[in-house]
Amino acid sequence: NENSFVKECLSTPYSWTIKIAACLTPSGKEIALGGKAEEGKLVFSCVRTENGAKIDTDLITKGCEDGKYKSGETYLSSNKRFKLKCIDDYGSNNILACMTDSDKEVKVGAELIEGDYKYKCINEENGSVSYRKEPIGGASAAAQKGCGQFAVGDYILSKDKKFKFTCIADGKIEFTACIVEGGEMKANTKQTIGKFSYE
Repeated sequence: NENSFVKECLSTPYSWTIKIAACLTPSGKEIALGGKAEEGKLVFSCVRTENGAKIDTDLITKGCEDGKYKSGETYLSSNKRFKLKCIDDYGSNNILACMTDSDKEVKVGAELIEGDYKYKCINEENGSVSYRKEPIGGASAAAQKGCGQFAVGDYILSKDKKFKFTCIADGKIEFTACIVEGGEMKANTKQTIGKFSYE
């Protein structure tokens, strides 16, 4: 770009010429030939060439997360939900796994049950990775938030009305019973209701 350079007009009794005297950063800061200047997160270098000059740009701080991690290093995302690997000097990373609340890894494409929740690390069609934490049995979103509007001892029904949970201490939910035609069957029991036997 011609506007990225400071030009000098020279003349002699027999000729005239235009040469590049310096380079300019995007904000207009002048850089002497052979010099460097920092602007934002970039360093600009004014390099002399056979035909004049060129501007090279590079990052001031290389690596991921503003240079905290170098290429090849692994780290947790700021929300602690993903394990990442820094793959170059320019902030690019790959998601290696999703993390549970107790810092267990769930590899991309896998699921893990921990406590009352199923953790999913889903590789989406567009190449992105999504993290999902679902209460076991399909309980409502309120139950997923640590009982939300429900008090300790309250019952919570799944969206499909087939499973019953109880809000217990510390905001956790516990699977209590299956709801079947003709009644309710406590968890981990075998029972006959009407003509049907349930386990």
